[in-house]
Amino acid sequence: VDLALKPIMFARAFHPEIDFHVKDTTEINDDFDIVTAIEVLEQIPDEEVSQFLNLITKATKKGGYVLLCVPTTKRELSPKHYRHYTLGKLKSQLKDSQVKLKIKKVEFIYRLPLWL
Repeated sequence: VDLALKPIMFARAFHPEIDFHVKDTTEINDDFDIVTAIEVLEQIPDEEVSQFLNLITKATKKGGYVLLCVPTTKRELSPKHYRHYTLGKLKSQLKDSQVKLKIKKVEFIYRLPLWL
């Protein structure tokens, strides 16, 4: 699910067997084994982060997983982003949102884009 058609078309090109939708996550009433938010959280205004984290937690089945991927503060802040993250910042937002998520694994991956 994505609000924009372009990322959905990109995903469909790699995984045509998966059902992708262009819509707002608030329109989804199902729950899932795995919910991913890849490069999403940093694009949500500060005052809406808790609401978003609660939404994706609600969409995750009991015993399921939430996979978050956020940009590091080691990268320059993108004009489309409200913030980049340290582990402390992510933990703080999880705590403030009062979601029942536990961090199971953290991976720090930093790669320069191929075009730089």
